[in-house]
Parts: sequence; structure tokens; C-alpha cells
Amino acid sequence: MTAKTTATRVTGVRSSQKKLTMSGDFPDIKPLSGNEKETGTENGNIEGTISIAEFIVKQQEFMIIKKLEGLAERTLKDYDSHFRYLNKWIHQEYFEGIIEPAVASNRYLEKGLIMAYTGYMISHFKPCTINLRLRTMKCFLNWLHSEGLTKESMAVKIKLVKVPKDTIKPLTPFEVKRIFKTLDLSIYAEYRDFCMMLVMLESGVRVNEACNIMLSDINKQIRLLTVRSEFAKTREERQLPVSAKTMKYLERLILIAEENDELYLFNSSYGGRMGTLPTIKNFEKYGKRAGIDHRCTPHIFRHTMAVNSVKAGMDIFTLICNLISLQLKPRIMCCPLSRKNFI
Repeated sequence: MTAKTTATRVTGVRSSQKKLTMSGDFPDIKPLSGNEKETGTENGNIEGTISIAEFIVKQQEFMIIKKLEGLAERTLKDYDSHFRYLNKWIHQEYFEGIIEPAVASNRYLEKGLIMAYTGYMISHFKPCTINLRLRTMKCFLNWLHSEGLTKESMAVKIKLVKVPKDTIKPLTPFEVKRIFKTLDLSIYAEYRDFCMMLVMLESGVRVNEACNIMLSDINKQIRLLTVRSEFAKTREERQLPVSAKTMKYLERLILIAEENDELYLFNSSYGGRMGTLPTIKNFEKYGKRAGIDHRCTPHIFRHTMAVNSVKAGMDIFTLICNLISLQLKPRIMCCPLSRKNFI
């Protein structure tokens, strides 16, 4: 139905001027308020949009699909953690104080929500943490678009924040010795961490890979530790050679584990596999105890191994093979070498 235009004379003006009026039977028309959905479509939604409530519900389906695709357990755990932080913020900013379900359902996903969440993170977290969470959101938004739930992918509108260049400083041989001297090898926890440091300095194993080494993954005869594919970052199984001296230390650790019916090489003082985060905190504690004035984490030990290997004459391709990085450039960037490293 269309509006009918009628012309009436307006008193006190020229007869040629007309006044437009509305006549006829029309439904009431109300303007859209701030974050309200437009009605009139088949399902009550704006074509190509998704409600915030549905945006949250679809995360579970996304997680199931990614699990079926065979993503690493660590990746799935990170996704779940990132979604929890995001949903908590959404509820605080969009639904806090809202009692009526109809009002909540009328809120839909838009670029403003993504920008607001990014702004919130910038004021509370470090750039690396922000980018990890933004990458999860980009992946999820791309999936929503591929499933036809959004008309366009909002992922292209998400820009990662700039990360300041951080030159990672490896440990010097003197600093490594200082750390070793602070350890009390009569205490199981510190003896365990001492052994882990030796393995990292010789093989460059990642902390999560080391924590998941089982007793069955150790070949004492040929001194090899196996990193299983399900725990390797590149999802490829590899074997790590260790020296005879390091294997002697590990044999004592193996004996303790076998006597206590443990399955893993590196165990907690109370039994069970040693976790990644406690290990990182322990390394930081040892660094402070030894008076190290820069970062001292398991990843720093990995970098120290890479720098020392190059200084000892190892060619770059062998080093990359040992570290299991499929691309040359990222690993070179992670192991910056200065002239003083070769003096």
C-alpha cells in the first residue's frame, strides 16, 4: 500500500504552493532503536546477521567441529578459554541488568562489539595475549561466514594490535651455572627441574613436549627421548638424542617414577604429570634466586640451545630439523644472533 498525496490550500500563502499530507490505512511505523533487530523478514532477523545469543550458542558447535578436525588439545583448550573470557565480557557489557529475554534476543552481532572488546583488552592485557584472543575470534567469525550464518565475514575487519619487538636474550654459560648452583638436588622437585633443564639445553624440547614424555618414550640403550605427535607443536613425532651424562641423571629420575608407579618422566611432588604453568613459574623462581636480570623461562633455555648450537658450528638446516620448525624465517626471527654471540 502506498501513500496518497493530496493538495490543499494553505491560508496566507500563494495559491501555487501545495501541502503534502498522508492519508489512507497504514500500519504504525516505529524507528529502530540502538541495537534492535529489524522485523519483517522471514525469521525476524536482518538478512546476514546473527544475534549475540546465537553467537554464543554456536561456539559449542564450532568447538565440536574443530575437535573432529583433529586440532591439538592445547589449541582446543585455548579456544575454550578465549571464548569464556569473551562471553564474560559480553554478559557484563550487553546483558547485565536485562531481565526480559526478548530484549536480549534483539541484540545482534556488529562491528562495534568487536571494536569495543578489542579496546577493553588493550587497556587490560599485553599485545601478545590480545592477538591470541583476536585470532580465535577471527577463526570463529570465518567459520560463521562459511556456514552461511553471516552475510560477510567480520574477520576481515579485525586488525591485530602491533607487538613491540622483543629481543630475546639467551642465557650465558655463566648464568646457566649460577642457576644450577642454586638448585638443591636432594629435593625431588629441584632435581626434576634440573634434569628438564639439561634436556632442554641439549635438545631444545618445548616445555609442553617435555612434560608429556612418558617412561615408555625413553630408550636408555641408544639415549633417545620420543616426542609423540599428539603433543608436538608441529604434530609430527620426533626423537631427541641426549648425552650419556644427561641420561645418567634421567635414569635416577626414571627409577623414582617407577618406584611410585608413575607413567611420566617429569612428575609433580604429589604424583601425576608435571604441568606446563608450574614448570614455567619454577624456572622463573630459579632465575630470580640466581640473580638473573632478564627472563628465565623454559623457552629461554630453548633459545639458549639454538644460539649455542650455531656457535658450536651446527649448520642452520640441522638446527631447524632439531627444533622442528617448518619455515626458516620464523625460527631465525626467534633466535636473533648478534656479533657478540660469536666472540
